[in-house]
Amino acid sequence: MKNYTNIALEYLSYGLHTVPIAKDKRPTVKWKQYQSSQSEADVKSIFAKDCWGIAILTGINGMEVIDIDEKYDLKGDLM
Repeated sequence: MKNYTNIALEYLSYGLHTVPIAKDKRPTVKWKQYQSSQSEADVKSIFAKDCWGIAILTGINGMEVIDIDEKYDLKGDLM
């Protein structure tokens, strides 16, 4: 498994708050506390163990997200 600490720290430098996720795409930590604030120490702590990926917490600073699932792309040209 890959360690995502450096990627999460880079996201933090852009003002994005992140949490690690497991293979089932669920957060491996309680995430609500990181939605309003997150420090470099927080990131290093929660990403200390390997994880399957990163979730970017949305709904903060006016960020909205559109979730597009490529598996529903019938023509195969979405991406």
